[in-house]
Amino acid sequence: MAKVCPLFSGSSGNSYYIGTGEHGILVDAGRTAKQMEGALSANDINISSVRAIFVTHEHTDHIAGQATLTKQFRLPVYASPGTGRHLCYRIAALEDVLHTCAPG
Repeated sequence: MAKVCPLFSGSSGNSYYIGTGEHGILVDAGRTAKQMEGALSANDINISSVRAIFVTHEHTDHIAGQATLTKQFRLPVYASPGTGRHLCYRIAALEDVLHTCAPG
């Protein structure tokens, strides 16, 4: 059964996991990779279950863990073209895994 797990919410970081225990996606990665792994684990979800990250926008409280997660796990990243451009300026390794999608 699919579930939505709010991992972090607020000005110090935002992230949600949507999926099952076997596979799902992250919406934003607003805390460190270590904190993201801990929050997933606290919800009985292994980081290896994450198949992609959807980034809503490029504010730090939505992407703080993005660089490390991208480097360690090579997860596909989905974002609007504008957000994708800003992310690539900040995270060099992102270009290889970034997929842009039209807003709306």
